[in-house]
Amino acid sequence: MYKVFHHNFIKNSVYPFRYRDLQLDAVATCMLEEYDKYVSESTGIEITGENVLQFSMEEQKKYVLRDAELVIKLIERNNYGILNIMWCIADIAGLDFKQVLSCWSW
Repeated sequence: MYKVFHHNFIKNSVYPFRYRDLQLDAVATCMLEEYDKYVSESTGIEITGENVLQFSMEEQKKYVLRDAELVIKLIERNNYGILNIMWCIADIAGLDFKQVLSCWSW
């Protein structure tokens, strides 16, 4: 679902100039008021998508859970505004909402 933010329509028209980088951390930093980087509890090192495999399985699970929570917060933002936009696109295009979601989530 987070890949919806990759589309030029969303990036440039709905949220113009809010974020440039398409990494989840970058989008979350720009779009969410409360956002903290994920830091390993055991080492104090910031965990990113690039270095996550260097950490224990437990730390990896926590990192993935945190990513899922960020996506949920992005979707919930502005009273589920992104879903409302996609609903409108589906309605205008005469498509089923699920079709729009599946097309925009790749």
